[in-house]
Amino acid sequence: MGKRGNGEGTIYYSKKLNRWVGQYTIGNKRKSLYGRTRKEVKDKLIIKLNEIQKNIILDKCDMTIYELGKFILDTKLTTNNIKETSYVTISNSLNKIKVSNIGNINIQKINYTLIQEFVNTLTNLSNSYIQKIIIMLNQIFKEAIKRNYIYKNPMKNVTKPISKNKNRSVDSLTIEEQKKLIKIIKGHKYEDIYMIEMFSGMRCGEILALTPNDVDLKNNIIHVNKTVSHNKKNELIINTTKTDSSTRDVPITILFKNNIKHSILNMKINPLNLIFTTNKCTINSVSNVNCYLQRLAKKYKLKDGHIATHILRHTYATRSIESGMPAEILQKLLGHKNIQTTINTYTTIFNKYKNEEVSKSVSNIKSMLK
Repeated sequence: MGKRGNGEGTIYYSKKLNRWVGQYTIGNKRKSLYGRTRKEVKDKLIIKLNEIQKNIILDKCDMTIYELGKFILDTKLTTNNIKETSYVTISNSLNKIKVSNIGNINIQKINYTLIQEFVNTLTNLSNSYIQKIIIMLNQIFKEAIKRNYIYKNPMKNVTKPISKNKNRSVDSLTIEEQKKLIKIIKGHKYEDIYMIEMFSGMRCGEILALTPNDVDLKNNIIHVNKTVSHNKKNELIINTTKTDSSTRDVPITILFKNNIKHSILNMKINPLNLIFTTNKCTINSVSNVNCYLQRLAKKYKLKDGHIATHILRHTYATRSIESGMPAEILQKLLGHKNIQTTINTYTTIFNKYKNEEVSKSVSNIKSMLK
């Protein structure tokens, strides 16, 4: 019945239990491990025999993978290591783990096979979403090691899946589309917001969080230091910017200065002194501004109605690159944490600009050598 592998104890299949069984000995006691496959049991046995050989005594753990992940996340929020907006975002990744085949498994009963089976189901998500879930799992198991619940990270040999979905390219308006949009939004209630985003590169949430104190018309500067976001209860709040790098000064240019002036002159009195609010003088949401833009785009057949305010920020970046703005300057204006984010986001546009500059250079060299 038994089948002894090389240094792996005894492994056999039990018809009665309909499971694979692994047995090992500690002192005079015979212990058993169980699994759905021989490999699963073998992996468990190797870990257990290594523990015995190294005389590792682990602390008892009554926490599931999700419970430890939730504890880590709550602790980061309580200690101000993450903001409430980040808490909401990371919770999405943690909830994917919660409802999976591994979410309610005890930390000490997890193994490589179960984790690999779980991550294999993630291919319908984007690559960035998959990466966030992998990061979350690694954090959970590193914490488990610190607590002496496990001695080895089971993520070590897990193969990260690649999304079936194509990475979305950054979409921006062409010059003709931009001209058309400027005509379309003329006189509409969110015209000033759209113009400011299109010609400053600010995020819509940052614009909606502006107060008159943030706008220095004398020196033509907007001090970006807040954004509209959701808290844990999904309520709209005015929060600090997305990252420390997002706190920045944005120059006011003639392209949208009149929109800033008009907005301040026509702002409604409200408790938070916001320039842009709802009709009820409450915090306006990015989704409201997005939906209105989509309705206009559908009505006037712009981008087939597939448009969001973020395309205005991308349009600003695109026009800036096309005008010859260096990446490090654009990084500061957009509030990106590092220049690689800027370059990666706008790779196609930078490459197009680079190729055009090379063509110009070749033409100049040819003319000089005639």
